[in-house]
Amino acid sequence: MEYVIDETVFEKIQNLMDSGSGDLGRLRFIMMTLRKGKPLYHSDQKFLEEKLNSPLYVEEEKIIEKQTTETQQINKLLSLGIGDTGRLQSILERIQNNKPLYISDRKYLKTKLD
Repeated sequence: MEYVIDETVFEKIQNLMDSGSGDLGRLRFIMMTLRKGKPLYHSDQKFLEEKLNSPLYVEEEKIIEKQTTETQQINKLLSLGIGDTGRLQSILERIQNNKPLYISDRKYLKTKLD
């Protein structure tokens, strides 16, 4: 079983940085390392897991299941003509390409789905 980083981790790290919780330089380094797809030092992984109160990696199956649900929801929005078509297409492509969503896109999607 392969493990991957849950894309919400990027949002959680950003929230830690915004709130000043933790070493800002270390959090930036962790964020950049993860965005590049590189593994973290064990000490950084442990630090982040303690800050987030959860494991850093999740099973790939869970990510795929979540992505399938999100893609179905976005496709429904597109078919109903709800929201900005270009932005929704961009969000859909990021999900399909296993790329993390920007916080603003995550919030946009949440408002359209609610």
